[in-house]
Amino acid sequence: MTPGVFNNYSKYYDMLCKDKDYETETAYIISLIEKHSSGAKTILEFGSGTGIHGNLLAKKGYSVHGIEMSSDMIQRAKTREIESEEGCFKSIAGDIRKIKLDRSFDVLVSLFHVISYQTTNEDLESTFENAACHLEQGGVFIFDVWYGPAVLSIKPTVRVMTINDNEIQLTRIAEPVLYEDKNIVEVNYTLFVEHLEDNSFQKVSEKHTMRYFTTPEIRLLLNQNGFELLQSEEWMTGNKPSINTWGVCYIARKK
Repeated sequence: MTPGVFNNYSKYYDMLCKDKDYETETAYIISLIEKHSSGAKTILEFGSGTGIHGNLLAKKGYSVHGIEMSSDMIQRAKTREIESEEGCFKSIAGDIRKIKLDRSFDVLVSLFHVISYQTTNEDLESTFENAACHLEQGGVFIFDVWYGPAVLSIKPTVRVMTINDNEIQLTRIAEPVLYEDKNIVEVNYTLFVEHLEDNSFQKVSEKHTMRYFTTPEIRLLLNQNGFELLQSEEWMTGNKPSINTWGVCYIARKK
């Protein structure tokens, strides 16, 4: 993962994702945890972003520790840190491929395609190995990725999003380039920011390189790092993955 990813437009990230149903996603993750790790209390989150999932999980009684590479994201996540008798959430800056914490957890989650940002074999091996290092024996690893059969069937296309509040209007253009021989999609984002008070404009550009996966590939990575694949399903629905399923969730257990 490139360290600069998200730093340029992280200040607009929550606004761009304001229609994302974090409450329902959190309920979905909790249902997976309860099914595969009943009694779990501690969660490590690889790629915790601006802290919305972590905050909601903490409010449901979990102790959540977030790791995020983007310093700008961490600053926003700090405003969502909580600590109470019911649960807590805190986050620190770190590289999920390398960071070493002096403790282990019941569950490790990595959401919103964070694993797909690990585009090289070396990055993936380091990330999965580090996940295993931070889980208790029998701990559960939950993550979602771009699913190769769907990416190659549907094909990524140019997308335009416009969203506004009382102060600014955002227009984001996503222009993808597919590299079938590398299992990679480069998504070139151009963000136009209009400040409504004075009609001034700002342009922000970023390139996000994403890797897509097949289940045999994921199974190999898991097996090599001491995990057993328990389940794979369409993100949020629980349906069997298909050529129409862009996002697939995998659940694995540390042997």
